[in-house]
Amino acid sequence: MGKVKSWMEDLRESAMTSCPDCEGDGRVEVEYAVPHNFNRDVGYLDTRMEDCETCSGYGEIEREDEDE
Repeated sequence: MGKVKSWMEDLRESAMTSCPDCEGDGRVEVEYAVPHNFNRDVGYLDTRMEDCETCSGYGEIEREDEDE
């Protein structure tokens, strides 16, 4: 059973590739708007780290076959 399990793990790893959007980190830096308020007369853009939408934070996506 050990050979089958290792074969399946190798097959799964070969079917996955690093996410091109987050470069395998699983997180990306996104900008968001902070609106003006009573203490500040202008709004501004700030950044925060979020899970990558392409890979759902896993850092890997399924490799697409070139045959199809």
